Amino acid sequence: MKTMNLKGIQALVAIAQYGNFTAAAAALGCSKAFLSKQIQLLETQNRAQLLIRTTRNVQLTQIGESFVAQCKPALLAIANAQEQLQDEQQSLSGKIRLACVGGIFGEQFIAPLVNQFLQLHPQVKLELDFSSSVVDLVEGHYDMAIRFGELSDSSLIARELIDYRPVLLASPDFIEKYGSPKQPHDLNDFRLITGSVRQWAFSKGGEHYQHTPQASLKCGNGQVMLQGCLQGLGIAHLPSIYVEEQLASKALIELLPQWSTVYRPVHILYPPSRYRLKRVQVLVEFLLTQMEQQKSKPQDQANPS
Repeated sequence: MKTMNLKGIQALVAIAQYGNFTAAAAALGCSKAFLSKQIQLLETQNRAQLLIRTTRNVQLTQIGESFVAQCKPALLAIANAQEQLQDEQQSLSGKIRLACVGGIFGEQFIAPLVNQFLQLHPQVKLELDFSSSVVDLVEGHYDMAIRFGELSDSSLIARELIDYRPVLLASPDFIEKYGSPKQPHDLNDFRLITGSVRQWAFSKGGEHYQHTPQASLKCGNGQVMLQGCLQGLGIAHLPSIYVEEQLASKALIELLPQWSTVYRPVHILYPPSRYRLKRVQVLVEFLLTQMEQQKSKPQDQANPS
């Protein structure tokens, strides 16, 4: 199959439209010499004479006329497709696919912001995937993702959305019934509630400890973990942003606070691209701005009763 000579075809159609090389070259923004070379290449490629040149004018051959008649609709379709591509690239319309951790964070923090964004930009369609599994943005055809914790080496662009402190928690009833750990390694002696995090990290000064929990209740949904902890089913290790209200009301008690001082980030991730869709750019900036505003609100306004 021969390679399509699009420049040669465009040159031929322009000459047919304007009747001479000078006007066609001006319309295409090139020189007559460049135009002539493209016609020569097109004729050589196809082993066909498409133009008859005289000192006074230029005319299409019979097969040249037939070829131009077939190419005109194709060139128009390409031009329309290019215009549509540029419009979609710059418009606030079309679909965005967002993968985000679900549970409390996805449902209480991200979903309301997504709803606000869609109200502001009703031509945007957003597909929100709440999943604890780490998806491949490129292979999964996602435009962006929101992930907890430290990131592995990646070619993805990362913007920090918010940070949090992992908190070890138990209900007052659980503590009264079973007591509480004095050191992280004491956790082996207690019922534990775990999610998708396989190791709990603790730090105190220069001392570090990694604990692999053996779960009495395991679920990758933060809402389930929180409710289990509130009901006294075990000790949970949850992000501080999940439990601010419960800690303030003493419904949950923080355990080993001196060992839980390391903050961890939540990132927005998206593939690198010189020409990112405008709707994706606007959503990223919207989420960053809204989360920053929420962090700056007084606690009673951020979490109204």
